[in-house]
Amino acid sequence: MKQRRRNALALLALAISGVTVTAESAKSEAWVHALSATFDQLVEDGLVIGAQVVVGQAEQVHLEHHVGWRSHRQRVLVDADTRFGIGSDSKPMATAVIMKLVQEGRLQLDDPLSRWLPAYGSLQIRDGGRTARSPTVRETMTHRAGFYSQKKKLTGPQMRLIRDFSQTLEEAVQGIAQEPLLAEPGEDYAYSGAGYCVLGRVAEIAAKSTFEELLQSRLCEPLQLTRTTYFPQADDNVAVGARRVKGHWVPDPQAPHLTRPQNRFALIGGSIYSTARDQAKFAQMVLTQGRITNQGGQRYLSSQQWTEWIKRQSPRANYGLGWGQTFGAGSGKNTPTRLAHNGALGGYRASIVVNLNTGFFCTANWTLNGFANEKAVTTRIRTAIKAAEQAAAK
Repeated sequence: MKQRRRNALALLALAISGVTVTAESAKSEAWVHALSATFDQLVEDGLVIGAQVVVGQAEQVHLEHHVGWRSHRQRVLVDADTRFGIGSDSKPMATAVIMKLVQEGRLQLDDPLSRWLPAYGSLQIRDGGRTARSPTVRETMTHRAGFYSQKKKLTGPQMRLIRDFSQTLEEAVQGIAQEPLLAEPGEDYAYSGAGYCVLGRVAEIAAKSTFEELLQSRLCEPLQLTRTTYFPQADDNVAVGARRVKGHWVPDPQAPHLTRPQNRFALIGGSIYSTARDQAKFAQMVLTQGRITNQGGQRYLSSQQWTEWIKRQSPRANYGLGWGQTFGAGSGKNTPTRLAHNGALGGYRASIVVNLNTGFFCTANWTLNGFANEKAVTTRIRTAIKAAEQAAAK
């Protein structure tokens, strides 16, 4: 009975889901419909609760699609304004804020962190001894500062420093300073949410403002991103995934906005809430080399800052200033052909793709209905996005 009810609700969501297609040819209609159909089927199968996707090329949107529910309990349909946690897709947005501060002269990429945070002048190293120097802003943005990584085995205290949303960013960064680095700054790559928290605190001190205020003033207001924030209200059209806890299905307790008594922690590289529509505006700014597409080509970033933001940052590295990078035919050895990031936090998943060669972009957010089939869901979505990207290039 419960399964039949779930299937009926999923089919109802599909019947009144929102699809906007502005494709100019039958060929493009085929690939955009294939992509939206992937999300529809995942909702129908009960694997995804709700989703949004926007696809386009350069300044044109070909598809805007939303389907499913805000939560497994709240049978309110996802719409274009529903906020999703975008996980590590926060990193490109956060580094855009940093690049604006660099453009303003408030920060320099090769500044040592100790200029703003004296405790980061000489740090303990895991294998013994202390660092010869402080990590730099650039090294922190590229995950080469030596900070501990959530991709590697973490201690309980290390995890709490990047997952306790009742603390403040300042408190977290004070704690991170006491944790040993994995290596000397600049030596190795280790993907680090902790490092991005330190980066955010540096920005706060340099600009004398909270990072949420910086996100709004340096990114959201110029690009007119009206649904993007670290701190949404729980009743303000916010999606949430579900997980099984002690035999019962509950809204995902790792969702930052559900923190009790209050979410006070901006996980700089991981806890932005946004919409696929806002992220699409962001992707279009990237594709147009730092220009704001809906404001007559007005610049968001200077040509110099945009070039620095997207280029290769270290030899043979495939991660730049907040972006995963692909290098190939059609660009120089230091200029990527493609920028992308994936996001995951609790039951939230997200993806952003910006193809600098073809002008293709895709932004997608979705919530998981449990984690048993997480890998299969992720594979289906990434495969569908890749197929759309390849079809758009033909």
